[in-house]
Amino acid sequence: VMWLFDSYGNQLNKGGSQRYCIQLIRLLSKYYKVRVIQKASCDFSQTVEDVQVLGVRCMNNFFGILQYSYKVRSMLYDDELAIYVYQEAAFPFVHTNSIAIQHGLNWNANNKYLKLLNRFVIQPYLLRRLRRVICVDTAYINWVLTEISSSPSIFEKLKYIPNFVDLSIFNLSCSFNKEKPILFPRRMVIHRGVFLMYDAMKILWSEGFNNKLIYCGRGDASSEILELAKKEGYYDNIVI
Repeated sequence: VMWLFDSYGNQLNKGGSQRYCIQLIRLLSKYYKVRVIQKASCDFSQTVEDVQVLGVRCMNNFFGILQYSYKVRSMLYDDELAIYVYQEAAFPFVHTNSIAIQHGLNWNANNKYLKLLNRFVIQPYLLRRLRRVICVDTAYINWVLTEISSSPSIFEKLKYIPNFVDLSIFNLSCSFNKEKPILFPRRMVIHRGVFLMYDAMKILWSEGFNNKLIYCGRGDASSEILELAKKEGYYDNIVI
């Protein structure tokens, strides 16, 4: 995993991939001995759910991902199963016995050079070597079949398992209450839709709805969204 803890191992990060990783730890540790290896700015050892988390020191740039891939591969025995919670972290030193999780749109990078690198080098390379790629949506599957390969051997490796919600905590409501708070549990960064959510809520507020918007996450956009809400008169409608 890339960032379960912060890069110095001091604080557990809160985000979708981290939640996914922790749930995966809970599931796998019922049947297997599990350890987690994450990219870091310094070597460290932590625990989550009684499972060891090892931080391995790597450079904080693109080459650091390659360095991380090499270090992970060198720490694994041939018969161990490796699960790359961040698919691109497997490149280029893919462990022989491994699967990867594809969470979203990293394969469709905004940078045109990274996009070309992904399309013609990274993704074809990984798809040939990984045993399985677990996809949380079908966008990546459709992209692979359209842009890279539609061969049965590649298609067989792509498994769609959607993200989940704990229904013992979040219960489905079929009616929309104008007073009930609306939860947005994502990292507070622009590419996670923080401002899109705010703009959507403004439509409801302008129509007389009183729902509070509760952001549950950390990130650089927290102060920006509060400043914007204060400027536009919605400061009391938001909780972070």
